[in-house]
Amino acid sequence: MPMVSTTDRAVIAICGMMLLAFWLYSQFALLWIIHINCLIAAILFGYAIWKERETSRILERSVLFGVVASLTYIPLDWGLSHGIQFIIYLRSDLAVMPAAPLCVVFAWMIAITVIIYLYCRLNSMAAHAFVSAGIAGIAAFAGVIVIDQFASAQFLWHWNSTPLGGRYRVDFPQIGSTPVFVPVSLLLTFVLSPYYFYKRQHTIVAGIRCGVFMGTMLFCGFVVFLALYRDV
Repeated sequence: MPMVSTTDRAVIAICGMMLLAFWLYSQFALLWIIHINCLIAAILFGYAIWKERETSRILERSVLFGVVASLTYIPLDWGLSHGIQFIIYLRSDLAVMPAAPLCVVFAWMIAITVIIYLYCRLNSMAAHAFVSAGIAGIAAFAGVIVIDQFASAQFLWHWNSTPLGGRYRVDFPQIGSTPVFVPVSLLLTFVLSPYYFYKRQHTIVAGIRCGVFMGTMLFCGFVVFLALYRDV
């Protein structure tokens, strides 16, 4: 198996396109740019799976994992946005979506797919599972910070400093526009990647575990920061 396969190149290209799409959104505030990026990413995923069977098996599982984890996370995200009102989505592209715009949900699927592919691919190259998970966690940490700067610039979403109906004002420590605990929560979520696949769990079960844990970590992070940094 080559060190850098066709599938690897496709995933790297998807990462670059994702960053470009959100950068273009930050300049022009057009949601269709993100939708087109998601469509191209889906085509590239399909092409890589068809073209190269060895690493594409990893990609197949990663795509399923990303879709399941994102769908599992949707109701938890609804709680963060409508119940707690910590994250507020200011742009909508589909009226029936309860919280996050559809393009954001697709972006979650792509991002989680890429991160878990990185973890699984490193494992296939004989890396230690927790080393692979640590690298995947760092990628998630850095990725969410970069994407958030672009998305927040044109108010695709907003981190609310007066959550719970304005009952509190919270001075969240931030990296740029991103509350610190958000990338930290995602770092911890993907550092635990070996747990999601523990005892060779089916990919669907692993994805559900990831989605639940991601939402739980974000909620716990919010609670801790609310307690530490709210203005009394």
